Amino acid sequence: MSVTVATRTVVTFGDKPSDIWVLPNDNVVEIDGEPFVTLGYGGDRGFARFVGGDLGASNPLARFSWLGHAVQARNVAVDALLDKVASEKVMGHIAGQTVKN
Repeated sequence: MSVTVATRTVVTFGDKPSDIWVLPNDNVVEIDGEPFVTLGYGGDRGFARFVGGDLGASNPLARFSWLGHAVQARNVAVDALLDKVASEKVMGHIAGQTVKN
């Protein structure tokens, strides 16, 4: 028998102890010391259960159009951060322009 100790990221919502989502470690990426959660329409049934998705469906989040809005909000925030970093670190970058890879 073996014992494993690991750090996990847990999202809570509501007052009930059952209102939690334990994120798979593959869904959490740390950038500059801050955890970022990757989300998708498929593959994470824990998230689907957390938000009330239809677990009987093969793609329980297909009807969750708000997830697309969350992705857009995330992209805007990331683009703003990239622009800030590029303005400070990339010679010739003009603030407000798209940062290219």
